[in-house]
Amino acid sequence: MRWGVVTLAVVSLYFAIGFVQDGQPAAVYLRNIVLPLFLFQLSFLTAATFEVRITPFLVALAVILMLCGYVELVLRDVWLAVTNGHTFWGFDELKATHSGVWETQMRQTGNVPVTLKDRFSFDFLNTPLLEGFGLSKMLRIHGPNMHPISFAYGIGFLALFLFSVGRPLLALAALPLLVFCSVKGALITVIFVAAGWIGTRLIGAVATLLLGFAGMIAFAILAIRIGLQIGDYHVIGLMGGLDGFVQRPYGRGLGIGGNLSDSYFSIDWSAAQAAGTIDGAVESAIGVLLYQMGIAAFVPLAFYFAMALKAWRLYASSGYLTQGLAGFGILVVLLNGLFQEEALFAPLALGLMLSLAGLVIGSHARVQSVANEDAEPAGLTRYQPAA
Repeated sequence: MRWGVVTLAVVSLYFAIGFVQDGQPAAVYLRNIVLPLFLFQLSFLTAATFEVRITPFLVALAVILMLCGYVELVLRDVWLAVTNGHTFWGFDELKATHSGVWETQMRQTGNVPVTLKDRFSFDFLNTPLLEGFGLSKMLRIHGPNMHPISFAYGIGFLALFLFSVGRPLLALAALPLLVFCSVKGALITVIFVAAGWIGTRLIGAVATLLLGFAGMIAFAILAIRIGLQIGDYHVIGLMGGLDGFVQRPYGRGLGIGGNLSDSYFSIDWSAAQAAGTIDGAVESAIGVLLYQMGIAAFVPLAFYFAMALKAWRLYASSGYLTQGLAGFGILVVLLNGLFQEEALFAPLALGLMLSLAGLVIGSHARVQSVANEDAEPAGLTRYQPAA
């Protein structure tokens, strides 16, 4: 809790620096960064104080979200009518039109969307690397929160959680929705966490963690190298963040740079792809943090990493899959933060993982406290200072 407060103080300082320059994006980035921290603290204090039975709630939530996802997948027109989707996406179209984003995209790609479903049509995982495999376009699922990336992280988390608490059939039922969300980061999270579980059973927890670190480092290097070759926006945004960090290692303040800045809509992506970087940081949570907070960005990142290792240590000694999900899950989401803003800033991504970490760490602390009280010699009580 103390380190969490220190982290909050550092983030608040950079919020104040950014707020005097551009208040609205600074406030939004403050919310994005501190919400996972608040969720962790709330979950930790609750689980450390009370016996929390979270499984029935999350199972019920998973069933509801899966039903929503399958209705959207099978009955798209019905879903849009029930959720007033046409009106919602109409406002989004107005914003894209006025900002010039649509015109830029149409000139660059030659694709002109005619209907709302055209806007939902994507290549699988939205990457040119799979074009040669004959994978046709699919209608992407956005979920009840109208955001495919956030919804995919939520579905991926719930699928892993369901498996960890002995609901494998429900977990398998969630996987098709994850595929139709077509989000690389969420799929990577599920694959890496499942590999971590399997590896622990086969070669032990320590060897699995070390191999996991090696695998994630190799994945990051390969993704950056390929991303620069194909002009991937996320990798270019990461490079911009690293360049900005080198230029101003003490940062610029929250809201200066990132997808929410005014300069985002004026980026010349053709020039950025040719240069391999941009003047600013976008599409990469870690790149944005380094650009905005400089060296202080390592404070929240170190806090997340430390909580992941704490949860992993509990998993290494107990073998409980839920603890392993919290530990491995945070680590993989941090990896995804190199290539996605949503990985660290969307509540259903890092927020859910840190919430679970708070629950498992707090629950362990409460159980230890009860065990210590039970172990006290009969007739003796703890020292209580005078009022």
